[in-house]
Amino acid sequence: MDKSTGQELRLTAQLWRALMVTGAAGIIVFLFFAQSVVMPQASLLVVLGVLALFAAVLHLFPITFLDSEWSLVHALVLGAAVLYGPLAAMGIALTGLAIGAFAGGLLAGRLKKNRQRFGKYQLIRRPIFAHLYEAGRLVVPLGLAVWLADWHTAPTTLPALGFSAAVRFTILYSLLHTALLLPEFALGLRPALRSIQHNVTTLALLEWLAMPFVTAAALAYPSLGVVSLTFLVGVPTLLTLLLNESNTMRSDLERRRQDLTALNEISEMMRYSLDLDTLLGAVQSQVSALMKMDNFYVALFDERKSHLSYPLAVKRGHTQTWPARPLADRLTDRVIKQRRAILLAHDAYKEMADIGVPVGDELIFAWLGVPLATPARTLGCLAVYSYRPGASFTQADQEVLVTLASQVSVALENALLFTEAQNRARQLEALNITSATISASLNLNEVFATITESVSEVSRGQRGAIFLLDDTEQEVVLLHGRGISEAFQKKHHLVRRDSGLARTLETGQPTLQPDIRKAQSQPYLDDLLAEGVHAYADLPLTTPEGQLGYLTVYYDEPQVFENEEIELLSTFALQAALAVGNARQYAQADQALARRAEQLRMLEIIGRQNSAALRSDDLFSLLLEYALEFTRSPWGALVLYNAGREVFEVKAQVGYQMEEDSIDGMQGITGRVARNRTPEIVNNVTVDPDFLDVTGGETASQLTVPIIHKNSLLGLIVLESPVPDEYTQSELSFVVQLADQAALAVQNADLYDQAQRRLHEQATLNMVSTRLAGSQDLNRILDAVVQTMSATLDSHLAGIYLWDEGREVFALQASMTRSEDFPGELPETLAPAALDIPTGARMATGGLNISHEQTGVATALLLCETCRALVFPLNAGSQTLGLVLAHAPANTQPKADDLNLPRLVAAQGALALQNAWLFSDVSQGRDRLEAVLNAVGEGVLMVNAEGRITLANHPAETLTGLSIHALTGSTLAELPAEARAAFGLPDDEIKALLAPPAGRADRPARQPYAHHQRFLERTTAPVWGLHDDPLGWVIVIRDITEEHQLNQARDLITETLVHDLRSPIGTVQTTLQLLQESLDAETGDDFTRKSLGIAERSLARVLTLVNSLLDISRLEAGSMDLRLETAALTPLVEEALAEMAGTARELGITLDNAFPAGLPSIKMDSGLIRRVLTNLLDNALKFTPEGGHIRVFAALAGTGDRVILSVSDSGPGVPPEYRQEIFKRFGQTPGTRGRKRGTGLGLTYCRLAVEAHGGEIWVDSNPDGPGAVFKFALPVSAAR
Repeated sequence: MDKSTGQELRLTAQLWRALMVTGAAGIIVFLFFAQSVVMPQASLLVVLGVLALFAAVLHLFPITFLDSEWSLVHALVLGAAVLYGPLAAMGIALTGLAIGAFAGGLLAGRLKKNRQRFGKYQLIRRPIFAHLYEAGRLVVPLGLAVWLADWHTAPTTLPALGFSAAVRFTILYSLLHTALLLPEFALGLRPALRSIQHNVTTLALLEWLAMPFVTAAALAYPSLGVVSLTFLVGVPTLLTLLLNESNTMRSDLERRRQDLTALNEISEMMRYSLDLDTLLGAVQSQVSALMKMDNFYVALFDERKSHLSYPLAVKRGHTQTWPARPLADRLTDRVIKQRRAILLAHDAYKEMADIGVPVGDELIFAWLGVPLATPARTLGCLAVYSYRPGASFTQADQEVLVTLASQVSVALENALLFTEAQNRARQLEALNITSATISASLNLNEVFATITESVSEVSRGQRGAIFLLDDTEQEVVLLHGRGISEAFQKKHHLVRRDSGLARTLETGQPTLQPDIRKAQSQPYLDDLLAEGVHAYADLPLTTPEGQLGYLTVYYDEPQVFENEEIELLSTFALQAALAVGNARQYAQADQALARRAEQLRMLEIIGRQNSAALRSDDLFSLLLEYALEFTRSPWGALVLYNAGREVFEVKAQVGYQMEEDSIDGMQGITGRVARNRTPEIVNNVTVDPDFLDVTGGETASQLTVPIIHKNSLLGLIVLESPVPDEYTQSELSFVVQLADQAALAVQNADLYDQAQRRLHEQATLNMVSTRLAGSQDLNRILDAVVQTMSATLDSHLAGIYLWDEGREVFALQASMTRSEDFPGELPETLAPAALDIPTGARMATGGLNISHEQTGVATALLLCETCRALVFPLNAGSQTLGLVLAHAPANTQPKADDLNLPRLVAAQGALALQNAWLFSDVSQGRDRLEAVLNAVGEGVLMVNAEGRITLANHPAETLTGLSIHALTGSTLAELPAEARAAFGLPDDEIKALLAPPAGRADRPARQPYAHHQRFLERTTAPVWGLHDDPLGWVIVIRDITEEHQLNQARDLITETLVHDLRSPIGTVQTTLQLLQESLDAETGDDFTRKSLGIAERSLARVLTLVNSLLDISRLEAGSMDLRLETAALTPLVEEALAEMAGTARELGITLDNAFPAGLPSIKMDSGLIRRVLTNLLDNALKFTPEGGHIRVFAALAGTGDRVILSVSDSGPGVPPEYRQEIFKRFGQTPGTRGRKRGTGLGLTYCRLAVEAHGGEIWVDSNPDGPGAVFKFALPVSAAR
């Protein structure tokens, strides 16, 4: 609500009060004349007086409800009107209010002194007009009710009129009395309606509860008399006391609850929040809740500035924005200064005027302020106030506000500290951002503007200016200002360093002026005040290179500079100084960069021309033109050095009058620079003794730069000027770069020539390679090499000699001319001194050495008188194959580059010759191998690891019916079924053959098989690489039909003999036994007995032989039943050794049982295996000499699935070629005889018995010395 609206509302309220007073007076007059007035009796006057006293008491001690006073005088007036008539009731009301107004003045002081005793009763001192208004509020509804009930025409009491008239009058009066409250609510004379909405019940009790009792008492008066009068007076009084007590208790409890709630919320806020705005919001809500006030504010005191700010201000429920102000002499200021609460309970505007405090435009009726303070400092003030007339604050309100302020103060201090920390952090962040911003630009004006604009972000300053030292460093120039007028900047553009205004440059420390008004007056400060500046700070701008000037920060208000702010500003000034220094250096370097850019432009053009040009003559002119332009020289020359002639050849010149195209290389300043190979500036040529004048005395200074590449002098750039001291180091550097470009141009030209030469060489080599690679014919290769060498050497005489190992000479093989032009042979050595043998091309066998005299060499090589010899060896690795001899003119000196191509051609020719010879050798070897394979009567196949046939002979072709071409390249699996059957290779055996071998096996595998009425044997042997990796297989197919037929015949004869001999042998054996028995019975002579013993033993041997043959036949036929059982090998070994121990002792042979323990048991026929061991031991005893050694041992195979038993001896051993034959029937080693001749069946039996168990047997050499080792392997789980 604005000020004008408030004034209008107050005026309307005054008019309403006046209307009520006037209306009451009119009603009294009206009733006085409408009803005849009769003087009451004395007893009635006493009663009316008593009622008036009670009315005065009820008026003096109203009920406080919703910050407003409420009394029950209207109930007493209603009872009096019912009982004694309206005029009597009005008289009671006026008399009671008059007594109350008078007594109030007398009792107010006493109640104030005894507030502890009477604190719960409210006694308000009001002006006379307020009492009149209260009388009007009682009389007006009474008069209106009388008029509406038509009682003014019947001057009798209501009891006489009847019950219904009394009830109707009571209701009318109560409604009218309550209706008159509405204007009071609207005009602010009562609390706002929104407060009444929550307390309608209490309001109804105040207005209506006493009415029925009062009316009943009045109507009962004729019957009850004084008792009803007592009831009439007592009910309102008792209700007043009860409601006062109830209201006081409720108010106390509510206030206590609100106090505790507010304190709890403030405590929670202190614990969880440091945000000032959040804290002030909590203060606002708690003040509104506790004090029921819509007007309050929080003032914060800035001790440093002595200012007050208002972060929170609420007026009539609306948030206000109040400006900050200096500390003055007001209520808020006094609370802060005195650090105590100030209470203006009511009529505050009067007390404010009395104590000398400005009242303001709006009247404040109540004001209460408490300090916000901590033990360390005063933070500010919390104040509440009211614009409502009649409003008041109590001591209890003050206590509540003090308690709230004490809690808020701690939280407020923390929030202020937190806010200060945040501000500090923001300033530091702004400093970092600003530093980065000003450092990001190298434009001096932009840097100035950024610095001055950033002043307000890192400090409280509003304006800024930059003063920099001039070149003399005696004056300071104001280069940029922000927020200050142009007139001020012009007036103070220059500041003398010694004037005192630039004191910060002398001290190197900030200069601070917190309040210009308190400083001694001077023009600079006066002009600042005119600009609105009241404080400033000068901050030195210092870099590692020295002082640049200073930065001035201007403030619109006086300041109290704190250390933190000064440090922040100093840091900002340091960053600003670095940015200004960088920008100044950039500005200074900008001109140099522009000049450098021109240099680069020239160099870029020269570089582009240099890259595009294949010849350097035009480029030399461009280089000299740019050198003259950049150095402003009228004379110049670019010369190249000719080392052969030791002169400088002029490639480009300007300004000189030269007739020769060359100059002496080592004279003058140019000669000195050429010798030293360093550029030189001569600023005064007249004092240089080496100077040679070619300009007629006009030259005053000279610049000479050598053109060098890899420390080799290529030429010079010479510039001359008529101005002394004309050339600078910058110009010298540029000309040096031009000299580098000139060197690059020379090198590019040389590289181009070399590239062309290399291209020619590559083309020639490609042609030679094509001719040589396409032929393996020796004569064609020799012709191609000699022709190419002749072409590359530009010689018509060239010949090729090849080394003849048998005669140890070089023999002529081919030449470009008649062979008579070259000697037919050359010795191994020639004299290099007499020949032009290229460096690095001398023969590995030494120099050619025929004669030390030139004529002798010429004669030996058939050289002409004007020729010289060039010799190029034909080397393939370290092997010398021959040489190329060429005749060249004697007056030419070939260069090293000219000899590269002939060397390369010779190297290509040597490789081609070597390849031709190797091809010839390989072809011959292949033909011989093919002849040998075809001459063998057995089919031969070579199969690689993937199963592909890589080689086959004609017998294999005959065997399969497939051509060699069809066989070669096919895999075994791809062959037709008939071909695979011819090789005896079903699918499963092909897969087994191609499976990766578990280990290296050197013994070939033999497999006999039948094919088309023929018996064949396939021998398969692996082929191993250098690192024991399998390369493939060799398969040999041999026809053994005839051998098979012979074996069948032999087996048939053997079986026939065995069958036919068994019966006679049995008969003879029986006969011998009978003879032996009869001889024993007759006790015959010893000779006969011995003869019979010999016969029995011989017969036993024959029988054993026959049984062996029979067992062998059964084993071969597979008809022998094995008695398989799981048994250990150790007992069998021990039994066999025990059986042979006697024979071994007789022969002087040691038997060693090295059979290990722990071997697994074998499923086997124990009898057969024991017989195998016995046969092997018997065979060993047969061939081991006396004193020999036989050892039996065993071991598990690598995978643990087989046991290998070994019997080693120290006999003569078995040659490798018979190690398979001795296991065949009747097979024996030729030339090896034992103690007794064997039958040739023992080892055959061993082989068949072991194979019947699924094992294998073989023989190796004894690794410990002479002898053999017979080994047989049995599977751990044997099966036939």
